[in-house]
Amino acid sequence: MSNIAYWGISKEVCQKYFGTSVKYSSQEVVKCGYVSLRNLVSDCGAVTISNISCAEGDDIKNALEFCRLSGYSLIVGTVTDEETAEALEKLGFEVKRLGCSHRNPSKPHYLVHYHIPEDKFKVFGYNKTEE
Repeated sequence: MSNIAYWGISKEVCQKYFGTSVKYSSQEVVKCGYVSLRNLVSDCGAVTISNISCAEGDDIKNALEFCRLSGYSLIVGTVTDEETAEALEKLGFEVKRLGCSHRNPSKPHYLVHYHIPEDKFKVFGYNKTEE
């Protein structure tokens, strides 16, 4: 099973920590403002992050914290603007320029990933409740 509702923290724990700023929009998607998180298919320890360029306020920090609390170790995504790539690098993401975007060759294409070290995990266990 590779849906985020199964592997992530429970909706109740999510609401306790984040209020309405982070929420499950379906079994497959967690929304942190405009930023979306989804399980990487067939990998219970990694998520993809999308809509990063639309992030506002603490959207990205909330996404990182959700992943940390859920026990994920890797967050992967792509962006096509230098400003977002630089902002992510300041937050601790590894950023690699891949060249130009295939869909829009006038834009750069960056692979971004964030590794959450094992000593930073705070996993509530498979029952996903804080005990």
